[in-house]
Amino acid sequence: MPSGPWLTRFLKGMTFLVYFYLLAPVLVVIALAFNPRDLGDFPFTEVSLKWFYMLANDQAILASVRISFTLGLVSAAITTTLGTAAAYALARYRVPGKDFVQLVLLIPMLVPHLILGVGLLLAWRLMGLPKTFALLVVGHVAVTMPLVIIMTRHRLQSISRSYEEAARTLGANGLQTFAAITLPLAAPAIVVAFLFAFMSSFDELTATLFWRPANVETVPTQIMAMLQFQIDHRINALATVLICFTVGVPVLATLAAKGLTTTLPKLRAKRLAARLAADSKSADGEVGSLGKGRGVV
Repeated sequence: MPSGPWLTRFLKGMTFLVYFYLLAPVLVVIALAFNPRDLGDFPFTEVSLKWFYMLANDQAILASVRISFTLGLVSAAITTTLGTAAAYALARYRVPGKDFVQLVLLIPMLVPHLILGVGLLLAWRLMGLPKTFALLVVGHVAVTMPLVIIMTRHRLQSISRSYEEAARTLGANGLQTFAAITLPLAAPAIVVAFLFAFMSSFDELTATLFWRPANVETVPTQIMAMLQFQIDHRINALATVLICFTVGVPVLATLAAKGLTTTLPKLRAKRLAARLAADSKSADGEVGSLGKGRGVV
């Protein structure tokens, strides 16, 4: 196989071209957000925050941001709780029809969101329920559930059962074992799964078009509505804010996961050391009192 400095430079150059090809449209959008001219010509000679000021004063956009954040946090919290429970059951117990259950839980990832949106809407209407915010939450929970199950199950399967068996041997019940042993070890994956579920919910457009109630807009549907009749340069400013947020969340998730991975074992070690020290002192006190008792006798 050929090797050498020229091959290394070639691979670095190809890597740079691939990244440039992927990121060039994003960089153009960010650059146009600082162009004050209505035509959006490029390159531009003046830099301004005009569109960001207009974005901050647009109540419709701000309302859609609040709705998207609320929807994302609620659906991600529900999905993380239910998904972690399902992943724990699949990873630790012999569930009848385990493969079928796993397939059913992963169906929202396999089915196109257009079909998922229509199907859930029809089921909702057959039950005689109106389109409310609850329908949005249920739909987004269904969309984000597979992500949480896959990520948390993989982490739970990598945790040795010997830790849980040791806790059971020392007298802990199932809930105590999960809270003290399994949950801290799986915490990094659970945090990352929560953040990915939030981002997936925040970015969902196709199915949301079928589920949203009247006069309720999320950020993706609001952007689509603004692009129907003309090019609104406030979208460039909004996209820039969302890009920074999208880049910042995974970075924070990675840092949080690393922090939990390194901090939690240290905290457990300190608690164990403190408990052992306390037990040692109590044992020494009992031995001393027993010795005094014998001396009196």
